Amino acid sequence: MFFCVNKKRNGKLIFFIAKFVFILRSCLIILKIYEDIELIILE
Repeated sequence: MFFCVNKKRNGKLIFFIAKFVFILRSCLIILKIYEDIELIILE
């Protein structure tokens, strides 16, 4: 993690958002790879 937060509640919120964004990005990357594989199979 690249940010340090002193306030506990604020830190938890930022950590939750960061985790959510990371999971969302991972899902998008997996979907893109899956689509690319599908295109290769269809060709």
